[in-house]
Amino acid sequence: MNNFQEKLKGWLWQRQQDQSHRQLLVVSGSQTFCRSVLSTLTEEYPKSATTLLGRSLYSFSKAQELKRYRHLLGSECQLAIYDAFDALRPNAVLALAGTVARGGLMVICCPPLTQWAGYQEQTSGHYLSYGETCLTSPLRQYLAAEFKHGKSVALYSEDGELSLPLGTFACAPAGVRPPAPFATEDQHRIFSQIAARLNGLRCALITAHRGRGKSTLMGMVAGQSLLNNTPVIVTSRHESAAEMVFKGLALTCPDIVQIAPQQYSYNGVLCSWLPLDHPSLNNPDNHLVIIDEAAATPIPQLKQLCSAASRVLLSTTMIGYEGSGRGFITRFIPWLTNQYDALAHYSLQTPVRWFAGDPLEHFWHSAFGLNTAEGPLAQINQPNSPLAHNRVRINTVDRSSLVVEHKEQILGLLMQAHYQTTADELVRLTDSPNQHTLTATSRGTVIGVLHYQLEGSHYLKPVADAVASGTRRVNGHLSAQALALLVADPQFATFSYWRINRIAVLPSYRRKGVGRKLVEALKAMAKAANIDGITTSFGTTDELVCFWQRQQFVAVKPGLKKDAASGEYSLLMLRPISEALSAHSALIDYRYGQELKLHPAPKSFARYVVKPLSDKAITDACNHRILTALVDKHRSIQHSNAAVAWLLTQIESESIPPGLQVSYEVLSHYIAMLNTPKMFIQRYTLNGKRAAEDYVVEHLTRLYQHTD
Repeated sequence: MNNFQEKLKGWLWQRQQDQSHRQLLVVSGSQTFCRSVLSTLTEEYPKSATTLLGRSLYSFSKAQELKRYRHLLGSECQLAIYDAFDALRPNAVLALAGTVARGGLMVICCPPLTQWAGYQEQTSGHYLSYGETCLTSPLRQYLAAEFKHGKSVALYSEDGELSLPLGTFACAPAGVRPPAPFATEDQHRIFSQIAARLNGLRCALITAHRGRGKSTLMGMVAGQSLLNNTPVIVTSRHESAAEMVFKGLALTCPDIVQIAPQQYSYNGVLCSWLPLDHPSLNNPDNHLVIIDEAAATPIPQLKQLCSAASRVLLSTTMIGYEGSGRGFITRFIPWLTNQYDALAHYSLQTPVRWFAGDPLEHFWHSAFGLNTAEGPLAQINQPNSPLAHNRVRINTVDRSSLVVEHKEQILGLLMQAHYQTTADELVRLTDSPNQHTLTATSRGTVIGVLHYQLEGSHYLKPVADAVASGTRRVNGHLSAQALALLVADPQFATFSYWRINRIAVLPSYRRKGVGRKLVEALKAMAKAANIDGITTSFGTTDELVCFWQRQQFVAVKPGLKKDAASGEYSLLMLRPISEALSAHSALIDYRYGQELKLHPAPKSFARYVVKPLSDKAITDACNHRILTALVDKHRSIQHSNAAVAWLLTQIESESIPPGLQVSYEVLSHYIAMLNTPKMFIQRYTLNGKRAAEDYVVEHLTRLYQHTD
């Protein structure tokens, strides 16, 4: 063992002598070097207290895949290792950091810091579109500098750099300790308030950052409910999340008995964990329903659960990496407030899992710009902010400087205003080569943000035919692929589009033309850059549709499923820029009208009026392209329903040969029962959805070949 590793072991020993704050250790160098250091570290911690996220350094089963980071929510460890050779994903980093208990250590393993920005990650495709490559990462370059500047961050690099600050050690909290079994006065106060009204409780919500003991508190309330003879159902997206709830259950109801996995009893009164889709949650009778990490649950499902329960208690973090993230704040909480006049909302502030003033939490929240929700933005968002239009400036933000100079204002604004924004947005904002950002500023303050990216163009030329027919779908290029598939024309895949991913304006500056100025600036830039069109997609509301219509955007494609984060149907809209794309506007409008006629909720898009297309040759050719691709098994039936309906209108039933009458009836019933597929399956005694689709295509093929 070399001298540096001896020093590392001495540092670890010294940290363990006192009650220390959690700390971050960055290990940089080759993979061989990092594995050697990890061997030293893991010898000092029990295997049961160690968590490894990322599978580039180690592929054994204990190392979890980055995409499974949400499964860590609610767990604890003393040593948390993040494998950045795999990829840098801020959401996963934050989730792992939240598992480190007091006095614990978080380790980031990465290539040499001077080379990290140019390193080709193992699983970087999550933010890159088809055809793109990230040659240099401004985000990783920025983080490498932050590691060196962080006063409490320890560094151990292969090139000989060793910095092992002990940092500040935690002091015993001042004041009177809360009574057992509560870890903080926060927990005690909120438990007392909920317990006092538990019998008459309709709905209560507990929110907090990670490590504040909210899951344990939920369990304490569950224990009190059992003592009151009221059974409890606990539900969550991941079964592992119930572990901390059941630990809390035993604190206030110590006489409980475990009678089955995830089920406890107190004098015959049960507390059970059930998955979110369990039938019992549709009619939970007199149970108290507890929904843990509620922001990880799709909003439509949350609404259904809350509506079915006579009494419900929810808890969640709202920083964004759990799932629906900010959608829980911007879409669900307003619904919950309207649904329950007496909604009780409690907030836990004091850490339980670590000491107050924790440097690890502070480092990551600062590095990823997550301090703005309760800091600068909260101070800016005052009502009736004055705005002089001649002082609003539209600026293009360079990706390399975005994270250094603007991360808190830009990311904070996006997280506050947009329901799908999480810390992972930083990777897309900075590292994707075809993503760009505009800001609107007033008196030096960012009051609006527009984030857009290039789609289609030469990137999709190699796969344009496959995309248009439905044979292939590639990563990214969402609107380019959607339009090509919509009209079954490969040309639409190779038009160049700027897709608006995010647009956000500070609440106190809304309805003052800031969003319009941003869009107008983008239109002018698109025309100068010979871009064919600008697209945007969002959860449909009357207000949003009106805004985009005023910017001359037209509806293109209605979504068929409600979005998990917003609880609304999505809508793709387009603003043609070039004459080449504008020439197809009538066809696009026609296809939108076709799709809308068969939509399960057409009233959701009632604000948009479809104009009929008189050129029958164009519409016939489009429908034939779609049906040909379907018959050739290149295209799914879901993307062809409108063309199937069109085919039926072209056929006179009395002219159909007797051998094809059954096929005509099958297709007619299929279209009539499109939004009640179970009825169609039962009518023809089919074995599930896939069998039904094959059955329809089989009869369509017979009929189409005859009419063709």
